Amino acid sequence: MRPDQVNETCRNLEFDFLFSEYIKKYRTSIKGLKKHPVGTSFNNGVILQQYFTFKIILTLPNGDMTTENISDRYHKFLGTGIAQPSLVRALHALDTIGLIKFVDNPFDNRMKSIGLSKQGKKMQYLFMGSNRVYPQMETAVTQTRKGTASLWSA
Repeated sequence: MRPDQVNETCRNLEFDFLFSEYIKKYRTSIKGLKKHPVGTSFNNGVILQQYFTFKIILTLPNGDMTTENISDRYHKFLGTGIAQPSLVRALHALDTIGLIKFVDNPFDNRMKSIGLSKQGKKMQYLFMGSNRVYPQMETAVTQTRKGTASLWSA
């Protein structure tokens, strides 16, 4: 394993740990994040879909954080879609715990964009190693999907 792969893996695990610690801190004060049956949530009460949604949001450029773009990237990363009601619930939960915020769209009152809160930006830095989103992200996702598929076919 190359040193850069080890660093990426360690950063991802560090992010997972800090995300879990952040959620534990707010667990008792959050109405929207109730404990779910075993297998559908982390021990801290966060549904896996919410966790994936947040990680996906962190890979989007600031101006592109819309439900459509999040849903599209969710499908690209995970190979499965997320239903609009599930996405909205995940976004409201992430807003409740202070990782994202809804931003008014002056052109369409029905649609709100999503932005990262101050804590969300800190988490983005931990996850990405930077607050900058790289244009190569789409290519990296495609290459990862192809590489993963070959692992399972062997």
